[in-house]
Amino acid sequence: VRWVDRTGQPRDLYVDLLRQENSLTIPLRDSGGFGNRKCTSRYKIEVVARELKRLGATPEDPAEVAIGISVDEIERAAPGVSRQQPWTCKTYPLLDLGLKLSDCISIVADAGLPSVPRSACSFCPFQGQEEWQRQRRERPALFARNVELDAVMRERHLRLRGDPAGLASPTLTLDQAVSDQLSFGDCDSGWCMT
Repeated sequence: VRWVDRTGQPRDLYVDLLRQENSLTIPLRDSGGFGNRKCTSRYKIEVVARELKRLGATPEDPAEVAIGISVDEIERAAPGVSRQQPWTCKTYPLLDLGLKLSDCISIVADAGLPSVPRSACSFCPFQGQEEWQRQRRERPALFARNVELDAVMRERHLRLRGDPAGLASPTLTLDQAVSDQLSFGDCDSGWCMT
């Protein structure tokens, strides 16, 4: 997500990750799971909240922010007015309708619409192996850019925390962790041995 900081300079998470020498803003896969996660708050939630405030939302007349959390992940929902952004009020229409992710996928398909990708950065460490493999096959330039980011973040995590971490693996670089072997059919995991 691109936005402009207080000095008027355009910003995005990728550029900020390269600039911030002593920061680990995104979660990395390390030996204990995932590390720090400031990216969602800083580059999604706060950006939307600032824009809503700029457009006139107030604590007395808050903007309604509809969040697409389904019943499969109900534990992520935190309804009501945010203490950090009292000019916003969160609602959850998919929960109100009792919809699971599979229901949403069916509704989109039944309407003849293309499938909707997950809302995530191209370098998000929460991606699965299939998503990384698809990116490597279908968007090689983007994958190469993310290999460079992985190298920067690996070095930084080792320097700041003293242990290995990366976008897809704590021990393997991104290009080592994501197979370049093409799979056939629907088998992106490699388990089908094709």
